[in-house]
Amino acid sequence: MEVNKPSPLKMTGNLIENFKLFKQELQIFFDATEFHTKKEATQVEILLNMLGPDGLKVYNTLEGKKETVGEILNALEIYCISKTNKLMEHYQFFTRKQGAEEPFDNFYTDLKQLIKTCRFDQCEEDLLKVQIVLGISNKNVQTSLLSKDLPLEKVVDYCRSEEQTENNRRIVQEINTHLLFSIDTSENTESGTNSNNQSTQNANSNPPGSKHFKIPIGWLDFTPYSTIIVNRFLAFKTPLDSKYRVPMSHIFNIDMLFSSMAEKKVDLRLWIDLTTSNNYYDQLEVINNNCHYVKLPLVGNEDPPTSKEVDSFLDICRDFVSSNPNLHIGVHCHHGLNQAGFLIITWLIEVLHYNVIDALQEFAAARSPGITKQPYINELYRRYEVRRINYTD
Repeated sequence: MEVNKPSPLKMTGNLIENFKLFKQELQIFFDATEFHTKKEATQVEILLNMLGPDGLKVYNTLEGKKETVGEILNALEIYCISKTNKLMEHYQFFTRKQGAEEPFDNFYTDLKQLIKTCRFDQCEEDLLKVQIVLGISNKNVQTSLLSKDLPLEKVVDYCRSEEQTENNRRIVQEINTHLLFSIDTSENTESGTNSNNQSTQNANSNPPGSKHFKIPIGWLDFTPYSTIIVNRFLAFKTPLDSKYRVPMSHIFNIDMLFSSMAEKKVDLRLWIDLTTSNNYYDQLEVINNNCHYVKLPLVGNEDPPTSKEVDSFLDICRDFVSSNPNLHIGVHCHHGLNQAGFLIITWLIEVLHYNVIDALQEFAAARSPGITKQPYINELYRRYEVRRINYTD
């Protein structure tokens, strides 16, 4: 059997990594050729031949007589370590920052490579985590990580998740660019509210040439938000910014929501947006209130959220709750009723083990009138109790 010889030992660049690679290739060669059966003197001669010109020059400078393969390799390893500029290795590691458009995994892989030669020993994992936080380009993610004390694995998972969320947000934003001065009517039919409601008609009657957006149908008919549900969730209708011609008595925007929650001692730190539009408000306003923003657009309107959408919602909430047991989660659709209610109720059922009727009543008590769409209620029974009944508020 023909066996490839190891590449000569390189004495430029990262000497420690060069030596580790040479030693690994050497061991493979030794095992494949039954090297250990040869005489010690023969083993030494073969090793010196494989070192190559640069490695042999270093061997000739080593002090003391090295008579065995083990002694030679140990001496070469000590030499490589001594010639490594520890300060420079540390400098390169601690100054490594993620580029503005650089994928997180590329940044993380490079950090893992750089830390190998720093010889931090038992502190390696902690310092790798520190440099991820110091070097990550997304300052909102950085702020969030600084408020937690997650293990390295969780930090990496969180950064990857946030990057994917941001990528999804950009995709959705691009898709909805054409909606800058109009609202797709398919987004405005969440409830069965009569579209001829006088207050809604008045609010949507914009003067010619107006750049105000149309208020979602039925939006004016519901209060802004629920009471806190099981000390965890806040359901609310979508806030609308100044692009919308909202009657003074019905204005509801992001600043008003956070101010109101602060007065009620509600620490809202996760915001889940279930709408398919990015026009209702500026998501940066949410982030600037030290609240993590997640876009989970539910494409269906008359149809209840799919099992996949429910699983995504539950996973997002579980991850948040595991690290933030005392903080609150805000969930909104257009009216803060059917889609938001359906998902919050699935949490009550799957995580807190409510039965369907109790979960429906819990939500309705906090966010009157509760779920208004019978197909949503029927689907909850079908999924969780495999039976269909009529439910009235």
